[in-house]
Amino acid sequence: MTIPTTRRPHRAAVVLFGAALTCSVAAPLLASPAAHAAAATSDLRAPSIARVDGRTPVAYDHEGRPIYTVDTRSFAIRGITDAGELTVHDTDGNTVCETEVSGPRGLFSCDVTDLPGGDHVLVATVTDADGATADSDDFVVESYAPEDGGPSEGDGGTGTEPVVATPTPGVVDAGFTPEVGAPRPDTVTVVDTAPAAQLGYTRVTLGGTPGDTVDLYRDGVRSLHGTFGNDGRLSGDVYLPHGETKAFTAIIHRGETERTESLEITSAATAPREAKPFELVETGLVDGQTQVVLRGEPGLRCEVRASGISGKESGTVPADGLVSLRYELAVGSSTHLSTLVFGDTGVESAGFDVASAAQPEPVTAVEAPDAVDAGFTPGVADEVSEPTLQATVAQTSPFFGGSATVRLHDAKVADSEDLDGYGFTVFVDGVGTIFGSINAAGNGTLNLRNLGQGEHSVELRDDSGAVLTSFVVTI
Repeated sequence: MTIPTTRRPHRAAVVLFGAALTCSVAAPLLASPAAHAAAATSDLRAPSIARVDGRTPVAYDHEGRPIYTVDTRSFAIRGITDAGELTVHDTDGNTVCETEVSGPRGLFSCDVTDLPGGDHVLVATVTDADGATADSDDFVVESYAPEDGGPSEGDGGTGTEPVVATPTPGVVDAGFTPEVGAPRPDTVTVVDTAPAAQLGYTRVTLGGTPGDTVDLYRDGVRSLHGTFGNDGRLSGDVYLPHGETKAFTAIIHRGETERTESLEITSAATAPREAKPFELVETGLVDGQTQVVLRGEPGLRCEVRASGISGKESGTVPADGLVSLRYELAVGSSTHLSTLVFGDTGVESAGFDVASAAQPEPVTAVEAPDAVDAGFTPGVADEVSEPTLQATVAQTSPFFGGSATVRLHDAKVADSEDLDGYGFTVFVDGVGTIFGSINAAGNGTLNLRNLGQGEHSVELRDDSGAVLTSFVVTI
């Protein structure tokens, strides 16, 4: 019996997978001119190819060029570049498609029409309004479309041609007639699977006869191509996500004969890591700084930004899952932390309001030196009285040009039933700035602004100019 299969065009370049692979290179269908160079001639961003016919590269050839496979003569080439006129052409200069690139993101889709089957080495070139140009790297489109848009030659109009099949070993198939004088390819086996470096991929090692060539297909798209080395091994990475078992089609070539088999392969890919948002564990004061401790998933990349503080903290969550950060926060101030955790399948965010852990240092007013006023004769009670106004710096901040909040208390007024409070003038670094007051309860509050950085001497003076109290504010 015979098994019909679509005949694939001959490859121009052989993909290399693993050190044990041997290969031969046929004459290229399209030779790349020596003068061609995929380098930008200005600051224009060179085109970058993302997908061809909705597909990412299935492999890379021996020159490192990505290979895209298509099964139709008309398809779209998509990518990104700067605004301008984009042309996709082969390395002989024949135009394959053209489109205009616009918009801030520079995404493009170039529609190819009636590209014949076979291997095509292509280049995308963008030209901006000033005439500057930039070329993409070479890429290969490997088309399995019929050469003339119709059925393949010699198949009677069916689009297929017979391939001699090999019966399962040990089973007698009376209907099987091998091609006379042609060596039949041997079977291939899955020798080993292991996690690949790329997420969702499994490194597959096949065992076969040295010199035989194999194409491994997943849902009609080629995943692996190569020739068995002298050790009978061939390795390559195939798309097979974690937890998946898939039947692949293997076509083994030996000379002009082929053998088709189904290989069931179970994924060995690493399980994707899901992003989990940070949790706030604790805050505290360490070496005069506010320390924030977050808990996250070990091994995942993360970023943390604090409002009012330039830059960001980024890195990988350590093995214990704890991330410690320290910030210089003034007494009474706060910041908002915006956090991102990057997983294999998405990004999680979380925000936390963090108050400063710093505590205010009480400031006791220091009585100014007695000033001699020749025209002043104190009474007896005033001679023995002591200054009773005390000031405490409750909070300082670099915001508002350097600000401070000062709490005031006069015990004499608080204990008296006759005193209703009094007013005073605030002098900062010897300059009168604002007026303040003590109420009948003996309390008052000062909100100082635009102090600037550094230490500032503050005095509170009564109407006669006498200093009621003085203290220092540091921003």
